[in-house]
Amino acid sequence: MRTRNGEAGRTRSSFSHVDLPLGYIEAGPPTTPNDFSRALEGITLPVIGHETGQYQVYPNFDESRKCIGVLEARNFELLRGKVRAAGLCEQWRDFFQASGALAALCYREEIESALRTRGFAGFQFSTCRIIVQRHPSVV
Repeated sequence: MRTRNGEAGRTRSSFSHVDLPLGYIEAGPPTTPNDFSRALEGITLPVIGHETGQYQVYPNFDESRKCIGVLEARNFELLRGKVRAAGLCEQWRDFFQASGALAALCYREEIESALRTRGFAGFQFSTCRIIVQRHPSVV
């Protein structure tokens, strides 16, 4: 969600280093009072969240085998080299699972904040398919 400048509040719950300060999700634990009502004060036009919940997840290196030809996942090989150099090859699956679970919790918090906000017109996201498939109990 794009940050609305001003003292009234922010309509960003997640981070973006383009729009500092960071969102409230990076500042503390999930909580039911969070919403965007202060940021919507005095706004008469519909406000929607765009690409809600853009959270980073550790890569699943097993998926790189599916990418062939011009879609070869060379970035995964670079990342795998960094993991190997750091001596973390045995733990990458744990990192993938943990970061995916955290991303699902953050998605949930951001969506629930939008749903709690009176007058918030809605939200869009690019994809939630992977989160839903791997962590259905959280979403």
